[in-house]
Amino acid sequence: ARRPGPLHRPLDTVGRPRPMKCIRNAPVAATISQQCGEAMTCEQQRRRSDEQDRVEALSRAIFWGADHMMIATGRDGVILDLNPAAERALGWNRYDLIGQHTPMVFFDRAEVDAYGRLLSAQMGRPITGVDVFLCRAGAGVPDEREWTYVRKDGSRFAVLLTVSALCD
Repeated sequence: ARRPGPLHRPLDTVGRPRPMKCIRNAPVAATISQQCGEAMTCEQQRRRSDEQDRVEALSRAIFWGADHMMIATGRDGVILDLNPAAERALGWNRYDLIGQHTPMVFFDRAEVDAYGRLLSAQMGRPITGVDVFLCRAGAGVPDEREWTYVRKDGSRFAVLLTVSALCD
C-alpha cells in the first residue's frame, strides 16, 4: 500500500487534511509543504522557522526603534498599530487609537477634502475620508505628499507622509 505523502494525506472528520507529525528525516510540515509544493524534513522546517523568527524580530526592532512615525492600518483604514515615535509626536496613547480610529484623527479636514476633490477628478469617482490616503497605495502606487497633522492637544505640524501597501 502507498504511504500518503504531504499532498496525499488522510482527511479528518470534516474533510481537512490531518496535520502530520514531525518524524526525523521524513517529509513533514504538510501545511508549509503544500503551500510551497515541496516536502521538508524536521531540520529544514526548524531552519525555516528560525529564519522567519529572525526576520520578524528585525521587523519589530525597526518598527519600535524608528525615529520616524509609523502607523499601520488595515485595508479599511482602521489603525492596527503605531510606533513610539508616532505616540510622542501626536500626543496619543496607542491604546486609545488601535482598532478604534483611522488616521483621519490626525489630519486637517479641509486639506483632506481638497485632496479628495483632486483625486476624484483624476480617478473619475468620488474619493472621500480615509480612502484619500488609501486609493493610490491600494493600486500599488506609493503616495507621498506634505500634510498638516493635528496633535491630540490641537497643535499642528507639517509632515511628509508616504503611504504604501504591504503585501503578504
